[in-house]
Amino acid sequence: MEDWENLPEHILVNILQMLTLHERYNASRVCKSWNETFQIPSLWQTFGFDFNIVEDGRRMKCLTRYGCHIKNLTILLNQGEEFNRANACRVLTSFARTTPRRLRSLKIEFTGENPLFYAGKEFTEALRMLFASGNVSDVAKLVTINLSNLPVSFEQPLIDTLSSNNHSLQYLNILNKNLICKVPPTSILQLVKHCRQLQELHLYSRSMSDEVLLAFTEEDRKPLRKLSMICRREEKYLKNLSSEAWKSFSDHLPNMRVTLGFDHTCPLFKIKEVMKPEILVSELRLETFSLIVEEINIASQSYSKTLQKVVIQTRPSAELNKALIDLALSCPALESLYVFCLLKKETIDAVLEIRPKIKQSDKYILKHVAEPWMDSWIAGVESAP
Repeated sequence: MEDWENLPEHILVNILQMLTLHERYNASRVCKSWNETFQIPSLWQTFGFDFNIVEDGRRMKCLTRYGCHIKNLTILLNQGEEFNRANACRVLTSFARTTPRRLRSLKIEFTGENPLFYAGKEFTEALRMLFASGNVSDVAKLVTINLSNLPVSFEQPLIDTLSSNNHSLQYLNILNKNLICKVPPTSILQLVKHCRQLQELHLYSRSMSDEVLLAFTEEDRKPLRKLSMICRREEKYLKNLSSEAWKSFSDHLPNMRVTLGFDHTCPLFKIKEVMKPEILVSELRLETFSLIVEEINIASQSYSKTLQKVVIQTRPSAELNKALIDLALSCPALESLYVFCLLKKETIDAVLEIRPKIKQSDKYILKHVAEPWMDSWIAGVESAP
């Protein structure tokens, strides 16, 4: 095409959306029509900040003019540097003050290492300010919030502020890998009561209760589609969710699926207690580093109709090999299997023959020979280099 100046607007918007902010700005200086396209609101609906060096802070200048158009916001930052943390918090507080505001989706991700003894108080304060502004009439309510890669301490006031002012919330992920979960079940219960549109929730078992499960069965709300619950060291001191509450939850939401996970800090004796047969488990994560053959057998028996994905971090044994074959035989819906220890080749061949869909989709890690990259095997990174 010779006349680049007359490219159709929708094509030019698609091109500009693929560029960084700096590249987009340079493109806007090519000609008048490209500059006009640079200004249109649809170009700014999805936007991301990536803070790594001091100069990245200059990108915030665009918020004054275009922040009111942004609907989907992603903030990435290397939190090891104070100036990156300050810039990210300024973005959040800027949106808290923006009116009118169209922000509907928020994702924040730390990409570096936390400073020693870092609690992230400035982030929780900035988030609380943003969440509190949801009650302003000309401000859009948040629908999607993903804080799974923001390892700071979430506490009750933050979640209570969120639930009180953002009743349109549909997705919340607070599985943020912080060492201690400080979000009590009362906060999640209030969230479920206020946010009647909530369809997907990811949290630690510390924040769950029978009352939360039963609140999801109330009639005047959208049905929950996905619940992820990870059990850690706190499980030792928690009362188990009852079979009665899980049964009522599952009976009322038969199409809902649960991700049930256990990390290496969860007491081994608690895993079998938590794995109630009434739970509609579609994804099971046994990332314990210990021998967990009995738990795999429980999954084969209790979740045979619903189980689709299994992640296992354990130690090799003859019993493990047998349990995995039984798992494949028992679970016809199984399509992903990641086992982070060495298995017998015969076991791998048998599993892939029983469930060819696993091999066809290439959603598995099953190894019988050690490879150099396996020294850095980490459950949760479910792909080989």
